[in-house]
Amino acid sequence: MTIDALLSAVAPPAAPFQTFAGPWEPVEAYLGTELPPDYKDLARLYGRGQFMEFLTVNLPGDRGQRGSLEGELHMAREMINLGVSVRYPAWPDPGGLLNLGLTTFNDRLFWLPRGHPSEWRIVVWDRAFQNLETFDCDLTGFLAGLATGAIRPEGFEGDTFGGDPLFTPFRGRARHAGSTAGRGVKGAPRVRPGIEALTEIVPPPAEPFRPFVGPWEPLEAYLGTELPQDYKDFSRLYGSGLFMDFVIVYVPSIENSRLTLEPQVREAPMMFSPEEHLPYPFWPHVGGLIRFGCSDFGDQLYWLPEGAPDDWKVVMWQRHGPYDQPFEEFDCGMAEFLGGLAKGTIVPGAYKEGLEPYEPMFQPHSDRMED
Repeated sequence: MTIDALLSAVAPPAAPFQTFAGPWEPVEAYLGTELPPDYKDLARLYGRGQFMEFLTVNLPGDRGQRGSLEGELHMAREMINLGVSVRYPAWPDPGGLLNLGLTTFNDRLFWLPRGHPSEWRIVVWDRAFQNLETFDCDLTGFLAGLATGAIRPEGFEGDTFGGDPLFTPFRGRARHAGSTAGRGVKGAPRVRPGIEALTEIVPPPAEPFRPFVGPWEPLEAYLGTELPQDYKDFSRLYGSGLFMDFVIVYVPSIENSRLTLEPQVREAPMMFSPEEHLPYPFWPHVGGLIRFGCSDFGDQLYWLPEGAPDDWKVVMWQRHGPYDQPFEEFDCGMAEFLGGLAKGTIVPGAYKEGLEPYEPMFQPHSDRMED
């Protein structure tokens, strides 16, 4: 098969972004297979971008980079094997599904590598219903079918098709209006501290309440991303409790279905009206804010999942912050953010008068229930 059907349905951009024309040999050696010729033509002509404002095809890149063909393979394998019986194996198993794309809701697009690469069919994994749907066409034929309406996967029924243009090249993410990133002295990237940024200031409790030590793989597969190491260390050392008598960090838990991380991430967008023009998307959109905590005053704490998880920034939505800029971005990880609150070196805009010291700085929920 060739790329002609896609070229007729969706014109390539005049100025594509980060095209890939090879060499293909290292990529194919890593995958253990040749790749379809129509995919190679797509990478050369369209580059990185989004089809119909919801579907991204992963192009070759850094193996440790989310959004690259190589970088998404292991996460996709974990996601489709998350307690679900599927009729296909997954890469790197012989003949296993090979992830090549994803939607803004983290549905996954796979090749089914049977026969010659030009004959590989497309499989759509519906994340919400854990369902696999197979299409008897190649990648570019599948994309052309989406654009013309000839193909409508069940898992994409909630997505909006069409629009103009049908393909939008990526141009890098614009800095948000409320961002504090980029301010300060230029130089080498700062090496972030881990959990020690917090433990040196606020010692963990001797007996944490419902600490979480794993396994992390099911949760990360559900979220579609790995999580920062300082958060994992916090969950193990501090468990569930109240920080400075007003901040709660959601720790994974089997016992508490309300305050555990998963439902809080899932329900985060419900706080806002669909008509609101927000500076950030929310999970499950790829790159959307992931909620990890809140305050007793109604503030919300999020990760901004850009780059490696240990490089994620903290974003705070302040209920009593400026009306036009309630989101504030902090160039630090979760542990450093909490440590900064405790020391007074980080003061969110809604708390310009400072935060009153409180003892104990961290109180396990078990202690509060006994008070």
